[in-house]
Amino acid sequence: MKLTKEQWRFLSVIDALGGRACIDIIGRLCPLTPGPLIDLLEFSESCGWIKKTKDKALVITDSIAPEARKKIEAVNNPAHLISLINRINEEKLMDQIEIKTVARLMQRAGRLAEAATLEIDLAQEALTKNRPDRALPHLQKIAGYLDGKGFKHDIGASFIFIVIEWLDISFAAGKVSVEIENIIQKALSLAEKIGDQRSTAVLKLHLGRHFYLTDRRDDALVALSIGIEDIEALGDKGIHHQSAVLQGFYFFIQGRFKKVLEYLENVVLPNRNDEHDRIKDPMSPIIYGYSAAYLGKFHQAIGTLDSHCRIAESQGNKSYAATLRSILGTILVLLKKHKEGQIHLDRA
Repeated sequence: MKLTKEQWRFLSVIDALGGRACIDIIGRLCPLTPGPLIDLLEFSESCGWIKKTKDKALVITDSIAPEARKKIEAVNNPAHLISLINRINEEKLMDQIEIKTVARLMQRAGRLAEAATLEIDLAQEALTKNRPDRALPHLQKIAGYLDGKGFKHDIGASFIFIVIEWLDISFAAGKVSVEIENIIQKALSLAEKIGDQRSTAVLKLHLGRHFYLTDRRDDALVALSIGIEDIEALGDKGIHHQSAVLQGFYFFIQGRFKKVLEYLENVVLPNRNDEHDRIKDPMSPIIYGYSAAYLGKFHQAIGTLDSHCRIAESQGNKSYAATLRSILGTILVLLKKHKEGQIHLDRA
């Protein structure tokens, strides 16, 4: 069967939407009369070019003939994709098409700034659901877009902001990977480029902590110390509060335990009505407890570890609760409270 120009355009719209739209939406974007439409669907399905997904969307299959694939790719040039985006707006279909599909269209059409903005929304949605793993692919795409002509100051600033939030959540979830370092480096480069000194300092601290957790101790100390020097030079109370966890971490690995208590007291003992914030950073109660114990402030150490252990258990975080109980039990044993300490160690 020889396809008409309109039928090829219909297939190109299916491809552009990536199997994320039903026939009704595709038909509004590229109208076909019933006869040619039925002929196209019957032919394409019989050849294995298209198939319907479980949610009745149409998708181009991997079995499509190479010549047909080339034809569709030729139709889906940037100019055609821009006209398709305009058509989606004209038909008021944005709410009926997934954001990630529109973002992909924007990227293929060369509208990188708009693609980056949509990817930022998707990353934020993932973080709102406490899913840093799902936010990562979106951040990686944004980083790529910002390397090209899509760079804009406001988009770069939004990217930096969400990366810092993502780092906090990723660390709380115990995530350490090469991808994390790449994203930090990209955000750090952008922060320096747009002159955001506050974010530059905080990202250096994040980078230092990442280096430490990946056994690059010398690099860690350099990055952390530079970050802290930058924060001191800014003289900004807000940034001191924002970076308290990271600064406390730096002082802990240096063995400056009084400084640890100074920086982390408001982190581990904040508003007692807000339990979620109390364990937002899982490392802080641990290093606070160790530091207090090293300084002989055992009641302070025990109280902090015990309260966070209870909260972790109430939230179903068994592995974190077990870690806290193990540390708590060890401290109690050192205090010669063997029976009480053994109870916690056994429960861990």
